[in-house]
Amino acid sequence: MTRHAILNMTEPNFVGGFIGGALIGVASLLLLALNGRIAGVSGILDGLVTGDTGERPWRATFVAGLIAGAGLYALLQGGILCPLGVVQ
Repeated sequence: MTRHAILNMTEPNFVGGFIGGALIGVASLLLLALNGRIAGVSGILDGLVTGDTGERPWRATFVAGLIAGAGLYALLQGGILCPLGVVQ
């Protein structure tokens, strides 16, 4: 057993789901209101790689924010634990 507690994924976490959903909704709303675009990650990434160079800065910022958000979560939680075994 590691120093991390293993999270039982069958336990519902309604507060965490509500907060995460609200953050996604706010981010989508801001992108639509400020940039006139709908937040579809695959389309944003495709446009970053193959799209118009004038749209690359906001697309790169969006993708960087996704990566930074995951890094911030890992930092605040003390790491990311991905157990491969079955927890009973």
